[in-house]
Amino acid sequence: MTKSVLMAGVLGGVLGGLGAYLAVLWLKPVEAAPTNAGVATREPASPEARAVAEAFVSKLRTGKYDEFALDVKLGMSALPDKEFAVFKQKFEEALLLAHGVYGTPTGEVELIGETALTPNLARFVYLQKFPRGAMVWFFVLYNTPEGWRLNGIVFNKDLIHAFPSGS
Repeated sequence: MTKSVLMAGVLGGVLGGLGAYLAVLWLKPVEAAPTNAGVATREPASPEARAVAEAFVSKLRTGKYDEFALDVKLGMSALPDKEFAVFKQKFEEALLLAHGVYGTPTGEVELIGETALTPNLARFVYLQKFPRGAMVWFFVLYNTPEGWRLNGIVFNKDLIHAFPSGS
């Protein structure tokens, strides 16, 4: 075998492996979506809960991503620094990927569902729009004695997670 054929084979293997790795990263969800991630409404959520969710979403609409991340940290007061660092890293990676593949966000973030399981627990589902795609956002809020607090947040580029399980 000649040296140039051997080098071409090695180069092809490396480039193929890199391409496969990038494809797996792209196809892998940013974070696992909740099992019952549907948008069906059992009861309307309270206006106060919706106002809290909208405050988070307003930062996404205007591209104030650093402020959004800080609001998540402040909103989830029990979130340890290590877990917040993981959230922020995944958030930043997802935004970079979404901007690169879908384009610059349009500024449109649409409420596509809300679920209130009790008067004290609500989930809001939003669709963040880009020119060539979208991301789905889940915000879970709990009503504490101090008011509505962020309990959980999930974001995903795989829009299938916006639908109820079994749909």
